[in-house]
Amino acid sequence: MTLIDSLLTQAQRFDGLAQLSLEPQIPTTICLMTMRSRPLSRLAARFVEILRKQ
Repeated sequence: MTLIDSLLTQAQRFDGLAQLSLEPQIPTTICLMTMRSRPLSRLAARFVEILRKQ
């Protein structure tokens, strides 16, 4: 048994493994820092989208 954060399961497939949600949930804080002078890559933009849905 392994405890992993929910972002990992959204970023990678784990075929054949069962995923169970932890109850009660463990609150986490995620901070994202970017440089205003550089646009986000498509991958980074998708990551931001996933974080906003959390």
